[in-house]
Amino acid sequence: MFEGWEYYCTPRGRHERSTKTLPWISVDRIATFDAVRAVDRPLLMIAGRKAVTSWMSVEAFQKARGPKRFVWIDDATHVDLYDRDEYVTPAVAEIRAFFAESLG
Repeated sequence: MFEGWEYYCTPRGRHERSTKTLPWISVDRIATFDAVRAVDRPLLMIAGRKAVTSWMSVEAFQKARGPKRFVWIDDATHVDLYDRDEYVTPAVAEIRAFFAESLG
């Protein structure tokens, strides 16, 4: 939780129109939402090795049926992948390569 607060409630990621709250009713909906259950298109999953949410990426990747690739970004957390250049740059390189191969 601190990492989210550190991003959304400090100048790093704050926006003046943000309510800075998460209704607790949203948590179970977020945790149980399954966006890739039936994915049969090329799929690229990128996750930080230190992300507390990485289990969701692994689980989604395992369910996807089409061509897929999973990329770990060493030492990155979930929020690090939003704006920390040392993690975003390798992620973007993976995205470029994946799009070039998948979209031709």
